[in-house]
Amino acid sequence: MQSSKDYHNIIISELDASRFILLNSIINYFFKSTLANLKVEYPINGHKTTDNNNQNVFQKLNNNGMDHLILKKEKSNYHFYVCPGLTGPDNHRKVVELIKSLPTLSSIVFILNGGLSKLDVSIKNSINQLKGSFPFTIKKKVYLFFSNTTHNNQPLGMAELKSLAIKGKKIFTLNSLCFQSNPDTWKGNSLKKIEMGFSLENSYSIIERFLLSITNSIQSSTSDMGTSLAFVNETKSCLQNARIEVKAVQKTQDATEYHFTGLLKQLKSKVLIITVQCAQDVITPVTKDVG
Repeated sequence: MQSSKDYHNIIISELDASRFILLNSIINYFFKSTLANLKVEYPINGHKTTDNNNQNVFQKLNNNGMDHLILKKEKSNYHFYVCPGLTGPDNHRKVVELIKSLPTLSSIVFILNGGLSKLDVSIKNSINQLKGSFPFTIKKKVYLFFSNTTHNNQPLGMAELKSLAIKGKKIFTLNSLCFQSNPDTWKGNSLKKIEMGFSLENSYSIIERFLLSITNSIQSSTSDMGTSLAFVNETKSCLQNARIEVKAVQKTQDATEYHFTGLLKQLKSKVLIITVQCAQDVITPVTKDVG
């Protein structure tokens, strides 16, 4: 009997809404839901939590205070670890420790608000800082998911995307209209618009492309994560020592310059005095007695 294959994925988002939209959409993809029988694990915009207990499709565990979702399809188990954002205290360390604890890694997904034209500086810096901790094999597993947008819209500007150094094939947009509005308001044209936004051609097809991307690529071993972190820390230590030495040299240079400036002022003062005295000797008139 063929054993199941596990794919480990880390989900990171600063905003609960963006995270909930993506996770609810992924869960419904595995359940093959329609608008008539939506599954809601994370309540949002009037959607209340439903009973999703189905060991053949979905499990929810706890991993050191973080949600650990297991979604099953045929002979594959897709693990989604729901991490806090990056800008909070100690969140960076938690993400790194989680990566180190996993046997392999299929993806690290950063969820961003696709309705924004520019990234928050703190979020951009946090993403790049975390990526700086990864070995090359892990960096290749970084994905971007934009919520609150459609595949027809270009999220953010090209300069913003370029600053994150993530390839276009690993950037996805998702517009699950059903989770962006209260179901009590669904009627007439509004319902038709939502049906289009939650059809197989949109949300489900995007999720399927994402899953195919991670299943068709080689999973990354996390065994060299510790070595990479040690190298990063050693590099930071060397840079810090270099900064200290540079400051010491700069301080010495400043002191030398200050001393030299003082000597130069004294020299100029003495030269001026001598010059004035010489000038006075030259222009002093000589008087003779007229007898």
